[in-house]
Amino acid sequence: MGETGPPGKQGPEGPAGMQGPAGVQGEKGDKGDLGPVGPIGMSGPPGPAGLQGPAGKRGPQGLVGETGAPGAVGPMGKEGQIGLPGPTGPKGDRGRRGPKGHRGELGMAGMKGEQGEKGDRGPRGPQGPEGLKGDPGPRGLVGPKGNDGPPGQPGMHGPMGPKGVDGRAGDRGEMGPPGPPGAPGAPAEAPMIPPELLFQMQQYSNTKAETRRRRDVDMAAFAEDDDDLNELMGAAPQQRTPEEPKKLKRKKKKQRQDQVTEASDKIVDMYNAIYSIRQEMDKIRKPTGTQDNPGRTCKDLHFAHPHFENDWYWIDPNGGMPDDAIHVFCNMTNNGETCLYPDVHTAEMPLVPWKYAGDKQWFSKIQGGSKISYDGVGTVQLTFLKMSYSEALQNFTYYCRNSVAWHDRAGNNYEKSLTFLGDNEMEIGRESRGVTVEVVKDECANTHATGSTILLVNTKRLNYLPINDFLPLDYARENQAFGFKVGPVCFK
Repeated sequence: MGETGPPGKQGPEGPAGMQGPAGVQGEKGDKGDLGPVGPIGMSGPPGPAGLQGPAGKRGPQGLVGETGAPGAVGPMGKEGQIGLPGPTGPKGDRGRRGPKGHRGELGMAGMKGEQGEKGDRGPRGPQGPEGLKGDPGPRGLVGPKGNDGPPGQPGMHGPMGPKGVDGRAGDRGEMGPPGPPGAPGAPAEAPMIPPELLFQMQQYSNTKAETRRRRDVDMAAFAEDDDDLNELMGAAPQQRTPEEPKKLKRKKKKQRQDQVTEASDKIVDMYNAIYSIRQEMDKIRKPTGTQDNPGRTCKDLHFAHPHFENDWYWIDPNGGMPDDAIHVFCNMTNNGETCLYPDVHTAEMPLVPWKYAGDKQWFSKIQGGSKISYDGVGTVQLTFLKMSYSEALQNFTYYCRNSVAWHDRAGNNYEKSLTFLGDNEMEIGRESRGVTVEVVKDECANTHATGSTILLVNTKRLNYLPINDFLPLDYARENQAFGFKVGPVCFK
């Protein structure tokens, strides 16, 4: 190997090498010179409030400033305290007396009090009434058979048994032959057209050509009349300027319009009067059952309007002014029955253990009882209503708890049956003449039962109804109670 030669020329700069790792942090350098003053920074946040300084001296009074703009409406303040009560007002009028309330249920028995000291012997009281019949004594020994007695009289006819069950409906029969044609009916009435509609139709009935032609004929006739009049008076026909015919034409046209207007007004007034009379006659002949146009009875409303349904209507049996009309229920299904309901506060009573009020006392005489009233219907209206019908019926429901209403099944008799008091103090019982009492349902026949008995009173003597009172006989014993509900009286 030879000797090392001299170093060659420096080669071109090579590419940058990869960045080496960070070196060790050097020592802190010396403090540099003070730099130039920087720009003013942004205002910092306000610092905390300092302590309040001492009050300064009062300065001189400033000038009065200008009035500022009104400020915004502030929030609503809190509700103030309730003020002191005002002075007492004048005493009001006394109100009407309210209806009598139902008798309340029997309260619970109170606790037994301590036995009091023995009192002094009182004076001898008057002799009390005869007591009730006692229970039958024990059956005695059978005695010897006696001789046969004579035959007795035939017994009384027994009471009618209860209504049997309705049989099944029969088969539908064949259609019969057509009947003969009926007589021709009355001619129909032409409908009355309201005046405003009638004259509105006439206003537009004429065409423009007809109006123009009629106007031309009228104006020509007026012109000829003027010429004929001048000829009869010996005067020569006037020489008219071109403007005179136009003026005359306008004058005659206005006169003609005034005459037509006056005649039309008279026709309108006359037709209005006829139309009003026709409407009043229709109200009388076909009432609508409203408060201002009531019928005499429901039967009249049914015949005038067969399509009316069962509902409440106004009727005025005595006619005249409708101020005393009454509100009734009309049973249109049964050819216009008129039904009157009793007052609500006397028509129904719940089960109540009533106290004994004496022998044969009407319900209105019992403590807490009252008569069954019909204040909504006056005596005059009721009398006229009865004159328009031939039959009346009303139902009565008796609620019982160990209380007999009609038939006593234990004794197989009617000794405890109810008796009703009619409109003219007429008593209605099981054997009353001219009136029938049909038993629809009888769940009170057993002396130990709870239920109801429904009785239907039907009569052609209309002075028997409506029911105003009733006479209960089986009540006031232990664990006994009764109530009732009075249905409407319907005239047909």
